[in-house]
Amino acid sequence: NSIIITGIPIKQKFSKQVSRQKILTDLGLDNSRPVLLIVGGKITYGNLLKIFKGIKEKNKDVQFIIVTGRDHNLQDRLEKSEIKKDPLVRIFGFIDNLEELMASAALILTKAGGLTVAECLSERLPMVINDIIPGQEEDNVDYIVRHQAGVKAHSAKDAVEAITKLLSDTERLQEMRENCQKIAKPEAANVLVDFVASRLSAE
Repeated sequence: NSIIITGIPIKQKFSKQVSRQKILTDLGLDNSRPVLLIVGGKITYGNLLKIFKGIKEKNKDVQFIIVTGRDHNLQDRLEKSEIKKDPLVRIFGFIDNLEELMASAALILTKAGGLTVAECLSERLPMVINDIIPGQEEDNVDYIVRHQAGVKAHSAKDAVEAITKLLSDTERLQEMRENCQKIAKPEAANVLVDFVASRLSAE
């Protein structure tokens, strides 16, 4: 009774309701087309280019939001690439409104870091996981896949196949969104604070 499982504390903004239409309008994107959010991590420019081209060949309606984070080299290469010229692509570096981009997306391609996963679950955002670091991230992926909140991609080819298949299956995407919600713990920070406060007051 000195231990409680709270989930990973995340910022409350990841559980707030926002207007997907407004976000996409502000970005100059189409609300009627699906959005794939790609969040950096370990993804290389070469693999990203393969994934982009592979998806475009199978579904020309997909819109892309790419967030490179602190990977300045990746951002620079993307800004100078053919990807940047596509009117259905938006590229960002390090940002502080990731929750808005998550809320606007139908699917995310990302790594399996604990905080990222917790944020995606809170946003009810199905995941395609790539570039898995052995150890903790493997456990994260197993948990996500077991609860059908995401899928694992072993390669760029796997990622393309998984993404195109999911984006063409709105019913399965909705089920995955619901599964995300079932295992999300958006109130983890509040639960943790309440638990600590209760233990302190009991002493």
